[in-house]
Amino acid sequence: MFLKRHKYHENSTQCGWGISAFCNCFDVWDISDEPMLYDLSRDVYEDHPISPNTSEYQEVVGYLRSYLSDWEDSVHYPPSQFSSVWNSKHSFWLQPVYVNCS
Repeated sequence: MFLKRHKYHENSTQCGWGISAFCNCFDVWDISDEPMLYDLSRDVYEDHPISPNTSEYQEVVGYLRSYLSDWEDSVHYPPSQFSSVWNSKHSFWLQPVYVNCS
């Protein structure tokens, strides 16, 4: 199940053409409203997603969404390292100093 996907050109596996031939691969579409689901036993290359109208899609996506929700509830994220100005400043006095004693 894919919740996000790269912004590829339609019917292609690349996102850059001509002058914009470089793909930044950080620009993605959020498709969490209707995730893409594939049957890897029949579609190894993930070319044809399962239709959202099928009962198989509804059953599998429902199970995966409940699993994802349970997982998100169980994960406890640490506080941000950049929570204050002092945490974002470079602390040069904490860096090791190389002294050549030869």
